[in-house]
Amino acid sequence: MCATLTPAAYGYGPHVCIARGLSLAELEAGFQGLLTSLPGIKLACDPSEVKWSDPTRDVGLAGLPVTW
Repeated sequence: MCATLTPAAYGYGPHVCIARGLSLAELEAGFQGLLTSLPGIKLACDPSEVKWSDPTRDVGLAGLPVTW
């Protein structure tokens, strides 16, 4: 087993993940379903207060406070 964990990513160029398109389509469908199921969902803080993950490891949200 590897002693260190490396972040997963889609890659780019000749090394791009072949499942990237499917993964993005599944995320889009999931978020559309969530937003349809919870029509009153909204951000529970100022957009400037949203915390992002460390960009040297991955790029994404560290947390997303919502209310509905």
